[in-house]
Amino acid sequence: MKSLDTHRQKGIAVLTCLVIGVLPVLAGGIRNEDPDRIGVITNVQAGIVQRTSAVHELSDHLEASELHRLFQFLGRHSNERNAAGVRYLKNEVVTALRHQSTPPAGLTETLINVYQDTQQDSAVRDYALQHLACWYEEGAGDAYDSKSRIRLTLIAASESDSEIAATGLLGLHRLSLLDGSVEVERLNSTALRLAKISSASSVRVTAIQVCAERGCSSILPIIRSLAQSDNDSALRVSSIAALGQLGEATDLALLRRLRIGAIPSLKSAFETAVTKLERKNQNAF
Repeated sequence: MKSLDTHRQKGIAVLTCLVIGVLPVLAGGIRNEDPDRIGVITNVQAGIVQRTSAVHELSDHLEASELHRLFQFLGRHSNERNAAGVRYLKNEVVTALRHQSTPPAGLTETLINVYQDTQQDSAVRDYALQHLACWYEEGAGDAYDSKSRIRLTLIAASESDSEIAATGLLGLHRLSLLDGSVEVERLNSTALRLAKISSASSVRVTAIQVCAERGCSSILPIIRSLAQSDNDSALRVSSIAALGQLGEATDLALLRRLRIGAIPSLKSAFETAVTKLERKNQNAF
């Protein structure tokens, strides 16, 4: 996905088909060799490693009743001690659902519900948004209106006043590169607004990166100022990089001046930006 991810990288679940059948036992009876893997996944008494292994062993053609149980699990609020483990587990469950042989009906709605549930773990809500963007890229074939619902959800997230706005903005940026369904001017305006006024540094960093990738030169006054500020190192590095992409010929002098005496962690950022801007100016002639 920050990768969705930006922002974050996700593992791809290893999917294997379950062999459902019965085998004779020595006593003459029969025994079902197919374990209830979903029961293991949803069992809060089991360890995260065991539960994750069960996810990786799921069939890629789950039945409707099995999908329903997994959807319920994703929507369930967790009070387990290993919160990070549960987040990872839910992320793997969604990845397995996305890789079903047939798009699972209800996946888009489930992920939207998880995101919209403000009582959910904040990281799980963020993961849901990232997966929605990935699901869109993969076709979102679980319902006729899935793509439009995903777009609207990402728009709402990007225009919110929380840190999750960064994930929504990145998702929309990715979608805009796929087709013409995203309103470009609205997206650019949202990115510029977040870069200016968001109270969360992480959101501003993401917004600056999106503006740079989209060629939004309106952000130049902002990043010129931030590139000279010592208040937030992450914002400063992001602004320096953006100047390297969007800057004008006159910005070379600024970057070269700031590079002199810069601390090691910033010097490489200045050098990269100067190199990019020099190359950009050479190609312009």
